[in-house]
Amino acid sequence: MDFDEYLIDEVNILIKKKLEQINRTYNFIKPIDELYSKFKISTISIIEPKVKQIRKSSEIPINRCQGRIWAKGKTIEENGNWIIGEQCKRKHKPDEKYCGIHLRNLGHGNFFETVPHDHFEKFKL
Repeated sequence: MDFDEYLIDEVNILIKKKLEQINRTYNFIKPIDELYSKFKISTISIIEPKVKQIRKSSEIPINRCQGRIWAKGKTIEENGNWIIGEQCKRKHKPDEKYCGIHLRNLGHGNFFETVPHDHFEKFKL
């Protein structure tokens, strides 16, 4: 007996036990053997898990969207200047400064310009 046959037998035993339990609980009219013949398995296939593809952000800064993202309120002081949020990691649209999302809504402004609101003030250390 190879592994697949063993696995099929084990699964069928579990199916039969579950059908018996369901029959006791809900008092089905159909006999267990009839239900078992309907639900038992004869083959098994091992399905490989899907490999999640990681989307690469633009690694070349010149190709990146210039929109500012919230980044959980990230603020860093560097040489007396505050770096507020992060630069969007998506690629900009051709002949544009921004990606599709920031072309529609530039809520936190351009990363290279001053912030258009004071939401980040409470995160400054």
